[in-house]
Amino acid sequence: MTHFGTVRQRLANPRVAAMAADPADEEGSRRRAEVLGEVAAEGTVGLFRVLRRATARDREVADIRASALVHALPWISALDGHDVLLRAHVHDKQTVGDLSSGERVELCELVARAEHEHNRQGA
Repeated sequence: MTHFGTVRQRLANPRVAAMAADPADEEGSRRRAEVLGEVAAEGTVGLFRVLRRATARDREVADIRASALVHALPWISALDGHDVLLRAHVHDKQTVGDLSSGERVELCELVARAEHEHNRQGA
Protein backbone atom coordinates (compact mmCIF):
# COMPACT_ATOMS: atom_id res chain seq x y z
CA MET A 1 0.00 0.00 0.00
CA THR A 2 1.07 3.53 -0.61
CA HIS A 3 0.99 6.34 1.91
CA PHE A 4 -2.52 7.30 0.78
CA GLY A 5 -3.98 3.81 1.12
CA THR A 6 -4.03 2.86 -2.55
CA VAL A 7 -2.51 -0.33 -3.81
CA ARG A 8 0.59 0.20 -5.92
CA GLN A 9 0.63 -1.72 -9.19
CA ARG A 10 3.60 -4.00 -9.65
CA LEU A 11 5.78 -3.06 -12.56
CA ALA A 12 6.87 -5.76 -14.94
CA ASN A 13 10.38 -6.92 -14.22
CA PRO A 14 12.37 -6.62 -17.49
CA ARG A 15 14.56 -9.58 -16.52
CA VAL A 16 11.54 -11.82 -16.10
CA ALA A 17 10.14 -10.58 -19.41
CA ALA A 18 13.45 -11.35 -21.11
CA MET A 19 13.49 -14.86 -19.67
CA ALA A 20 9.96 -15.48 -20.92
CA ALA A 21 10.95 -14.57 -24.47
CA ASP A 22 10.12 -16.98 -27.22
CA PRO A 23 12.68 -19.56 -28.41
CA ALA A 24 13.18 -17.73 -31.71
CA ASP A 25 14.63 -14.75 -29.83
CA GLU A 26 16.88 -17.06 -27.86
CA GLU A 27 18.07 -18.67 -31.09
CA GLY A 28 18.78 -15.22 -32.54
CA SER A 29 20.76 -14.24 -29.45
CA ARG A 30 22.73 -17.47 -29.63
CA ARG A 31 23.45 -16.91 -33.33
CA ARG A 32 24.55 -13.32 -32.64
CA ALA A 33 26.90 -14.53 -29.91
CA GLU A 34 28.37 -17.09 -32.31
CA VAL A 35 29.01 -14.41 -34.94
CA LEU A 36 30.66 -12.08 -32.41
CA GLY A 37 32.71 -15.02 -31.14
CA GLU A 38 33.84 -15.74 -34.69
CA VAL A 39 35.02 -12.14 -35.07
CA ALA A 40 36.78 -12.27 -31.69
CA ALA A 41 38.53 -15.56 -32.53
CA GLU A 42 39.49 -14.85 -36.14
CA GLY A 43 40.10 -11.11 -35.91
CA THR A 44 40.11 -9.07 -39.08
CA VAL A 45 39.56 -12.08 -41.35
CA GLY A 46 36.48 -13.04 -39.33
CA LEU A 47 35.16 -9.49 -39.58
CA PHE A 48 35.62 -9.50 -43.36
CA ARG A 49 33.82 -12.85 -43.61
CA VAL A 50 30.88 -11.61 -41.50
CA LEU A 51 30.56 -8.45 -43.61
CA ARG A 52 30.50 -10.61 -46.73
CA ARG A 53 27.76 -12.82 -45.26
CA ALA A 54 25.69 -9.74 -44.44
CA THR A 55 25.75 -8.72 -48.10
CA ALA A 56 24.68 -12.25 -49.05
CA ARG A 57 21.35 -11.62 -47.34
CA ASP A 58 22.06 -13.46 -44.07
CA ARG A 59 19.38 -11.64 -42.07
CA GLU A 60 20.67 -12.62 -38.64
CA VAL A 61 24.13 -11.29 -39.45
CA ALA A 62 22.74 -8.19 -41.16
CA ASP A 63 20.85 -7.21 -37.98
CA ILE A 64 24.01 -7.00 -35.85
CA ARG A 65 25.33 -3.52 -35.14
CA ALA A 66 28.56 -2.65 -36.92
CA SER A 67 29.91 -1.22 -33.67
CA ALA A 68 29.44 -4.60 -31.94
CA LEU A 69 31.53 -6.28 -34.63
CA VAL A 70 34.32 -3.72 -34.35
CA HIS A 71 34.35 -3.89 -30.55
CA ALA A 72 34.43 -7.70 -30.70
CA LEU A 73 37.95 -7.53 -32.11
CA PRO A 74 40.22 -8.51 -29.22
CA TRP A 75 43.02 -6.05 -29.95
CA ILE A 76 40.87 -2.95 -30.40
CA SER A 77 40.08 -0.65 -27.48
CA ALA A 78 36.81 1.19 -27.02
CA LEU A 79 38.37 4.47 -28.14
CA ASP A 80 40.09 2.91 -31.15
CA GLY A 81 36.83 1.23 -32.13
CA HIS A 82 34.97 4.51 -31.90
CA ASP A 83 37.68 6.20 -33.97
CA VAL A 84 37.46 3.49 -36.67
CA LEU A 85 33.67 3.85 -36.86
CA LEU A 86 33.93 7.64 -36.97
CA ARG A 87 36.49 7.59 -39.79
CA ALA A 88 34.42 5.06 -41.75
CA HIS A 89 31.35 7.32 -41.34
CA VAL A 90 29.44 4.50 -39.62
CA HIS A 91 26.99 5.43 -36.88
CA ASP A 92 27.14 3.49 -33.59
CA LYS A 93 23.61 2.12 -34.04
CA GLN A 94 23.92 1.31 -37.73
CA THR A 95 23.48 -2.38 -38.51
CA VAL A 96 25.78 -4.33 -40.79
CA GLY A 97 22.98 -4.81 -43.31
CA ASP A 98 22.51 -1.04 -43.58
CA LEU A 99 26.13 -0.35 -44.53
CA SER A 100 26.75 0.83 -48.06
CA SER A 101 29.46 -0.85 -50.09
CA GLY A 102 31.68 2.21 -49.61
CA GLU A 103 31.22 2.10 -45.84
CA ARG A 104 32.05 -1.63 -45.78
CA VAL A 105 35.22 -1.09 -47.81
CA GLU A 106 36.30 1.85 -45.66
CA LEU A 107 35.58 -0.09 -42.47
CA CYS A 108 37.64 -3.06 -43.71
CA GLU A 109 40.57 -0.83 -44.68
CA LEU A 110 40.55 1.03 -41.36
CA VAL A 111 40.32 -2.17 -39.31
CA ALA A 112 43.18 -3.74 -41.30
CA ARG A 113 45.28 -0.60 -40.83
CA ALA A 114 44.53 -0.52 -37.09
CA GLU A 115 45.49 -4.19 -36.77
CA HIS A 116 48.74 -3.53 -38.64
CA GLU A 117 49.56 -0.65 -36.28
CA HIS A 118 48.77 -2.84 -33.28
CA ASN A 119 51.04 -5.63 -34.55
CA ARG A 120 53.81 -3.18 -35.45
CA GLN A 121 53.84 -1.78 -31.93
CA GLY A 122 54.18 -5.32 -30.61
CA ALA A 123 51.51 -4.92 -27.95
